[in-house]
Amino acid sequence: MSITLSGRQRDLLYDVVADRLTGIDDVWRAADEGEWERAQRLGREFSDLLRLVVDDLGWGRGREEAVDLTSPPDVLQRAIEAVRREAVVEDSEQREQRLAVAETQLERAETLEACDAVLAQLATAY
Repeated sequence: MSITLSGRQRDLLYDVVADRLTGIDDVWRAADEGEWERAQRLGREFSDLLRLVVDDLGWGRGREEAVDLTSPPDVLQRAIEAVRREAVVEDSEQREQRLAVAETQLERAETLEACDAVLAQLATAY
């Protein structure tokens, strides 16, 4: 069975993988701290993500052509599950940020209303 990604899908996956790979030092930090299970889990994750890039996605952004995924199914499954987890985390973090921005905007609007009310009362009082 052949699995093919469009150029856009490939770029989207690549972006998440590239961002996640910036944390590869966590493997060494876990090993240095004797957290062997964590080091093993992270090592497997980064190994799978690197294989996905090296064997399937290629390096860099802006690919317009479709790509066929040729990595072994177990590697693909683990790598794509890791990408999905990262996307869920990013979505959750961005949702929280959007809510915080909306709350700040509402407070700013209420502050402006309060200022306008005071200024209006001052204008009619004097």
